[in-house]
Amino acid sequence: MARTKKNKYVTAALAWFLGVFGVHRFYLGQPGLGVLYLCTFGVFGIASTIDAISYLVMPEQHFDVKHNNAIPPTKTTQVSLKPHDVADETNKQGQLIDKGLITLEESERRKAKLLQHKPL
Repeated sequence: MARTKKNKYVTAALAWFLGVFGVHRFYLGQPGLGVLYLCTFGVFGIASTIDAISYLVMPEQHFDVKHNNAIPPTKTTQVSLKPHDVADETNKQGQLIDKGLITLEESERRKAKLLQHKPL
């Protein structure tokens, strides 16, 4: 059975108007909480009101990750180097080769990795 995408505004409206009966929890596929809300009148109306407000202020991506099984966005970082940083690092590589601390091949690998970074 295909699962339908839940809408945060529909969820917020259900929580606001019918939250004391737990309708929004049944809509989200949380029958256990739905029954709890039904038996306690939305935990005396407080929890359902908090739910309605939280759905309205929740970012769309967060709602989708939490209730629609969406994949969370990944954070990627891009290291930016200034031209003089690249020159300094290249000089250090040469000094390490001269001292015999790294091989020429290792220096080339490090240089290639360094040059992959986007300069400012």
